[in-house]
Amino acid sequence: MDVNTAFLNPDLDEEIYMQVPDYFELIMPGITKQTHYLQLLKSLYGLKQAPRAWFQLVKKEFAKLGLHPSSSNPNLFIGRGIYLLLFVDNMLIIGDCKLVDDIKREINKL
Repeated sequence: MDVNTAFLNPDLDEEIYMQVPDYFELIMPGITKQTHYLQLLKSLYGLKQAPRAWFQLVKKEFAKLGLHPSSSNPNLFIGRGIYLLLFVDNMLIIGDCKLVDDIKREINKL
């Protein structure tokens, strides 16, 4: 499975500000680079915090589904008769076909 826009899902724990992008004043007149900054509420690709924020979100949501990280590899989640290996925003799910289909359906609901 591949997760689209994975790094854009998690909330940020820190206060992070960015400069106003070029031509932003066309969308919101009065907000310019010289007078404003934008506070990020969600993670963005390229932030140093993005991979950690993504992993923390995944770990929390997988725990709700009954999947827990392996003691030998924190990217390997085990439970409910399946093995799920997470590599950045890609997942390899191994197990009985019915169990894999069930967990994929539940992950898609998140």
